[in-house]
Amino acid sequence: LAGFFVAGGAAAGGWTAYAPLSTVAAYNGTKMGQTLWAVGIFVNGLASIMGAFNYITTIVNMRAPGMGFFRL
Repeated sequence: LAGFFVAGGAAAGGWTAYAPLSTVAAYNGTKMGQTLWAVGIFVNGLASIMGAFNYITTIVNMRAPGMGFFRL
């Protein structure tokens, strides 16, 4: 709601927050900002998958002795 009171509107967030980090291309081809944005999205997804794996592994390792997976 606070975005209505700002001249430029609300700040972008999430998947719509793409903003090139550099307007001048360092070489012909993809701009460096686009490359870093894609790498950031990849690292974010990888961290999410690793966090889910860590959560599941912790639950499996913290179960009571003799408790099977069916009772888990």
